[in-house]
Amino acid sequence: MRWAVLVALLVGPTLAGCAGDDDAVRRAPCPEVTPTTTAGSYGGVLLDTRVQLTGPDVTKALSCVLEPNEVTKAVLVAPMDPNDSFRTELAYREAVRGEEGSYLPFLTVVGSDLTRAALDRILREVGLFFRGVWVERLSEVPADVYERAVDADLFIAVPLGGAGGLAKLEAALGRNPKVKILVEATRPPEGLADLVRSQPGLFISIEAPDAGAVDGWLPVIQAAPDRVMWASGVGGASAAAPDAYGRPVANGRAFIGRLPRPMQEPVAAGNARRLMGVPEPVEPDA
Repeated sequence: MRWAVLVALLVGPTLAGCAGDDDAVRRAPCPEVTPTTTAGSYGGVLLDTRVQLTGPDVTKALSCVLEPNEVTKAVLVAPMDPNDSFRTELAYREAVRGEEGSYLPFLTVVGSDLTRAALDRILREVGLFFRGVWVERLSEVPADVYERAVDADLFIAVPLGGAGGLAKLEAALGRNPKVKILVEATRPPEGLADLVRSQPGLFISIEAPDAGAVDGWLPVIQAAPDRVMWASGVGGASAAAPDAYGRPVANGRAFIGRLPRPMQEPVAAGNARRLMGVPEPVEPDA
């Protein structure tokens, strides 16, 4: 079996489902899955920088889709309310459980609850597992949060958005030149390659690409070969279904397999590992 790593950015509506104690769900057997591959697909390590799951126990769902798709390690990102100590405690318990399981945990804060005080509190309570902040819009991020993110070496992840998204991103980077921003995009807008070339703090997560997307994305990857990474983009209640996850993984492998060989491993895993602090996978002794 090839060794693979999944960095799963779980951005869901509640943390309670993430740290649920539904024993029946956890004891239920996983459905059988046969991973799909195509000729010329990338066969190495994968880190998935964006997957959204919902349900009574997303960690059980993760465990059911990881191994069948030859993904052996996950970094779990759970949404949390920084103003709710109970939810913070659930996040901490999930982090501790994950440290000994098949995934490694991340934490993320969603929406306008993100303040400097909230971020300081999270770093005090669960800072060991905290690497990034997911927000819906950069306009929701206060200036002092950008400053704290730089001090703590955190990245801020955000969807690129529609019209005007590139201009807003450029403005945010102009005001905060030392911050690291991970932009999630399904298609490369005109001008993205030039922007990522000129902004060393800009990282790109390519969501749900297939082999046909290579020509569009190649100029962006060439502009910053050490700052572009892959994401499945799977989301919603059906994301836990093994076939729902297997298809974008197979498409992602086909996409990466069509890239020039020196770009394949960085896009598949290396760039995300360096940004997110994920350890190198350890090969077993022969």
